[in-house]
Amino acid sequence: AFFKGNYPDRCSIQAAYVSGGTDSSLITQSMFWPVLLGEQKLQMDKQHYFEQEIASLGPVTHVRLNIIPDGGVSRLRLWGEPA
Repeated sequence: AFFKGNYPDRCSIQAAYVSGGTDSSLITQSMFWPVLLGEQKLQMDKQHYFEQEIASLGPVTHVRLNIIPDGGVSRLRLWGEPA
């Protein structure tokens, strides 16, 4: 990346199995979803891999990436299997 100073200090991920619902209701409900990945310290210009830190929540259909404080995240990649 050209500019490497815009990154969040920490991140966490919440997840839930959701069937139905509107986009606006998902946004509101997502604040209360269970934690899939607790807060993790981040570094600039680095790929981060979290496997051991992932909580066992069972099947999920939606995830929410929280960045603390605001910063730049270029991509979030998640791997799983269809439930």
